[in-house]
Amino acid sequence: MDSMTGYEANAKRGGASGEIAVRRSLTAGLAERGRDVDVATSDREFDELCPPRGRTCDKYDALVLDAWTWAAPGWKAKLNLVGREGRVFLLDFFGAEAPRRNGIAVPPDRILTAYPTFPGNTFLGFFYDAPPATTTVINKKKLLGVVWGKDPKYYAGKEKVLRAVARVAPLHSTLKTPPIGLVGVPNITFHGHLTKEKWSALLSEAKFVLGLGDPLLGPSALDAVAHGSTYVDPDYPKLVKQRYGSQHPYLRQVLGGEPYVCAAKLDDPDSYVRCATRALQGPPLKSLILPDFTKPAYMARLDKIFFRDQLGPSTSGIR
Repeated sequence: MDSMTGYEANAKRGGASGEIAVRRSLTAGLAERGRDVDVATSDREFDELCPPRGRTCDKYDALVLDAWTWAAPGWKAKLNLVGREGRVFLLDFFGAEAPRRNGIAVPPDRILTAYPTFPGNTFLGFFYDAPPATTTVINKKKLLGVVWGKDPKYYAGKEKVLRAVARVAPLHSTLKTPPIGLVGVPNITFHGHLTKEKWSALLSEAKFVLGLGDPLLGPSALDAVAHGSTYVDPDYPKLVKQRYGSQHPYLRQVLGGEPYVCAAKLDDPDSYVRCATRALQGPPLKSLILPDFTKPAYMARLDKIFFRDQLGPSTSGIR
């Protein structure tokens, strides 16, 4: 079974970090409610904590896995889970339609998503501890932008966009080295992987954050507005996953557009430059945490999912 350790290692190599935010919030929330949480770092450790045979696994009131780790080789349900479906929750970042998973039936309302975007599933999400101090964010703002994307593949085909925006403002990227198409391009700084604190400091200085189309629905768009930066949200030429018209439609829907979200056309440099210019010329924005992603709102959802409806007075969890 993959774990927090696996997700964090993958994120440092450029992989998605949204799952980390979901798992960290879940672990912290359960701990705050006084629940013990055992985290399995491998299939072997999962079997040790929750043996396929016997009653040892019955001590857990909730078994929380993800869209991959519920399965044994051959994409068959782990024997540990069969007969315990009433305790199984699946973390599926984007959501899923099919409640049956090759031998284990999980109701769609126990598939937990990062955003309220998939009908029939349950929105769990994640939370921000506290917004950055508004006065601090405003005072730190500089005329620069941040490129969202830790993996070089996200930059492929976006060179014209980035060259165009770099002509109107300095850009900062978390890639370690420039992709081939951006070697020698002035006004773009490549930092490599940043710690959470350094990432926050960079966003506090930025007037805008550029989405490049991937990763879909990542938390960096929420990070941007939380630090008073305009998020430039690219529209897709056709729906992705038959559902999503832009990189972060949830944020755009909730905030309704500018000044916090500016719509651009994917692969259209002029539309990106327009958004960047508006952000540069606009007044400093206050830090903004979406209501659904405050800690009180998150804890209310957690209670409804795991405690009032599902679990007894004393519980343990496993991921």
